[in-house]
Amino acid sequence: MGHPHPDPLPPMAGEGESSTLIIPAHNEARIIEESIRAVRAALAGCGRPWEILIVDDGSTDGTAERAAAALGDAGRVARLAPNRGKAGAIVAGVQACVTERLVFTDADLSVPPEFFEPAAAKLDAADVVIGSRHLPGSRLVRRQPWLRERCGETFRILVQRFFLPQITDFTCGLKGFRTAAARKLFDGLACLDWTFDVEVLLRAERAGLLIAEMPVSWINRPDSHVRLVSAIAGSLRSLWRLGSIYGWRR
Repeated sequence: MGHPHPDPLPPMAGEGESSTLIIPAHNEARIIEESIRAVRAALAGCGRPWEILIVDDGSTDGTAERAAAALGDAGRVARLAPNRGKAGAIVAGVQACVTERLVFTDADLSVPPEFFEPAAAKLDAADVVIGSRHLPGSRLVRRQPWLRERCGETFRILVQRFFLPQITDFTCGLKGFRTAAARKLFDGLACLDWTFDVEVLLRAERAGLLIAEMPVSWINRPDSHVRLVSAIAGSLRSLWRLGSIYGWRR
């Protein structure tokens, strides 16, 4: 049984071949303005209309106000209260999107903005696109600390072994979707922790959707909000739950 759905947000204006960039943000006042300026500069000349949706996830540090000032007329801020976590914020962003395509990424821009338009363009021929750090052409500009990297690699091996062997990266922050597909894939998720990406991709694979991967550059941001020990424990519990719901690959 899935979790209760977040309250719907008002839809953003815009249809057709335009795309929405969803950025969930919780207490990101220190970086949000710089991130938005970088995104706006990267998307300004790409030839496709873009809207930027900052989903302020219960921030208490003025993130929403700074984001609104930096956005101008390039998008809007949607506020959630209380904090729902990254997955809940993305679900709310998907519900608010009415453009045909959407891309989401992290507020710290660990995947640089020049990859956002190529991700949207790949949706010409795919339903889902995943940024990957494990393909030829991928580039790790700044790596994670050794322990965090080893934990991430173990998680990747477990998911490939028991669920999705054909996918090379599950936790990269850059993903894109045809919006019609995203509405179904994100509806009633059972896991709203750091394994939500795996559940969404499992649903996509079971539905026969075309999943494409693309190599990206990736820059580790040392001040990540992720708590390693609790994230590992929660992820293992959630993987067990996903196996119980969707079955295990044998």
